[in-house]
Amino acid sequence: MNDKPWAVARLISPSQWIIIGRYRSRSDAERHLKLMHQTVSKIQFEVVFDLPNNSSIDQILTNSIQSRQN
Repeated sequence: MNDKPWAVARLISPSQWIIIGRYRSRSDAERHLKLMHQTVSKIQFEVVFDLPNNSSIDQILTNSIQSRQN
């Protein structure tokens, strides 16, 4: 399960980005983004909400169902 869905991403191109850090809250991610803009102003960063992939969602649902059955 992804307990840190908020992330700061470095934008490489409109369709490519690299996650720099993950955070539990949007405000934590925005604070890190502000720091990144102050220290590396020539590189474009953005706060993103990065949902888990489908296999992770399937695992979350499976775990939830199993815990209810016990």
